[in-house]
Amino acid sequence: GRGGGTVIIDVVSASAGTGKTYRLTEDLATALLEGTARPEGVVAITYTEPSRDLLGKASKIAGA
Repeated sequence: GRGGGTVIIDVVSASAGTGKTYRLTEDLATALLEGTARPEGVVAITYTEPSRDLLGKASKIAGA
């Protein structure tokens, strides 16, 4: 990664309703709370409005 940082790319591919957004939200919140990720270094992409809202809520809970 740039600046000597670690780059981790996590791709979750599964059928609808299997918990992809939940898993990504939990992982994102944990990384932000533990300090293993910085808010400015996170890119989270989703295709639905409910998923967008859940990812946004996770980042707010983590103080990002």
